[in-house]
Amino acid sequence: MRPPRPLQASCPIDEVFDDVRLECRKGAVCGQRPVTGRQLSPPAAVVTSCLQSATRQTADPQSCKNYYICPNGTLALLSCPEFTLFDVVSNRCIPFTGVDCQARPVTYSADQLSQVCSANPFLLIPSSQTCNSYYNCSRRTESGSPAYYQECPYLQLFDVNSRRSTVSSECGTSHCAPCTAVTPDCRNLPNGKQPFNKGQYRPRYAMCQDGWTVDVLDCQPDAQRNLPRLFDPNSLDCVSVQVVPRRFGGLAADG
Repeated sequence: MRPPRPLQASCPIDEVFDDVRLECRKGAVCGQRPVTGRQLSPPAAVVTSCLQSATRQTADPQSCKNYYICPNGTLALLSCPEFTLFDVVSNRCIPFTGVDCQARPVTYSADQLSQVCSANPFLLIPSSQTCNSYYNCSRRTESGSPAYYQECPYLQLFDVNSRRSTVSSECGTSHCAPCTAVTPDCRNLPNGKQPFNKGQYRPRYAMCQDGWTVDVLDCQPDAQRNLPRLFDPNSLDCVSVQVVPRRFGGLAADG
């Protein structure tokens, strides 16, 4: 007869095994024993909610696919089955198309997207990476781009409720500055530095990437001469106002 195999158990959250008292307790010294396994660091509210009911399932705020349970006072992190997400309304895993993840991120592998889109050829899935992108199951894949990945037109965001790209407007009045006054248009422009306004010298410039404005930066002043610098739309770099013609706001003579 084979000898019985030892049963490995875990201490409750925030406790470690005391090798002197041979019990789980808070404040025990590990010594040279390593602490292995996934380190759980959920918010205190999640721990409290989970520990109040051993049978209750609590959503993981860091992932829409995971949830916590607390059997016997031990916090455990579990994942929903494939193609399902954890629904905070029903407190269970349901098909992902019926789940509002809100701020909880969710990611999909290329294989998962391929399988989902094969079964749902007209489905639109919001991307957790950016608010202006989504996965379009009816879109043919292109080399060099993620499967079914698609971006909304410039200045539009993907609405998770209507499942379409819309212009986000939160001002509610007619006195709001237009988006182009705050964010330059990088459509059809090469990647890298670009002028804030085409053909104009400005103290600010845009950083463009794949047709999108990823940042708006300021030209740093000329420290040696204590003079401001402007972004040159021709050289695509910041230059001293000494070399900028007067008609463009500089100090150089108009040529």
